[in-house]
Amino acid sequence: MPRLINAAFNSGQINFRCQQWLKALCYSILHREAEEDLLAKKNPHEVVPTLENTFLEKRVQEILLSSPPTGRLLHSHLPYSYLPEAVRESGCRIVYLARNPKDTYEELCREPKEQVRKLASFLEKPFSLDGDEEVEKVLWRSSLDRLKELEVPNAHFFRKGTVGDWKNYLTPRMAERIDQLTQFKLQGTGLSLDD
Repeated sequence: MPRLINAAFNSGQINFRCQQWLKALCYSILHREAEEDLLAKKNPHEVVPTLENTFLEKRVQEILLSSPPTGRLLHSHLPYSYLPEAVRESGCRIVYLARNPKDTYEELCREPKEQVRKLASFLEKPFSLDGDEEVEKVLWRSSLDRLKELEVPNAHFFRKGTVGDWKNYLTPRMAERIDQLTQFKLQGTGLSLDD
């Protein structure tokens, strides 16, 4: 059975640049032995198909049944409960990215090497203990700065990816309202999004 890896996102909790970054990270982790750097030629959106688009394009069989040795990497905006039961029970790895709605994915920005190592282990492609050079290469290949500079389609979608950049766009009142809504929506989940 092919290993299906699905990076799932809820469009209400994440913005486009974080989606692109996580797609690039997952792709770089899974394909780190490849000589060809596909991210130098294509946008992460192109190398990691969106599950909902595959249904619209009627490419489901082609994408789900092909089984590359690295596993299948897909993206979705569907909440976990809306994923097909076959996917939820398949044993595939699902990466769900939640972030502070005002900002970018802070843990990944604060501790990139540690978080990439955790992600690689979760995706069943761990780095060796002395694999710091490999980790650095994955971080470089998938860095927002690099992806923004490449001559690939949709490169204009990448913003700064800087923690705290929300302060340049939101008033204190807007930020307070977002904090209140986030706290209300996460109530009882055990999740919190700290500044």
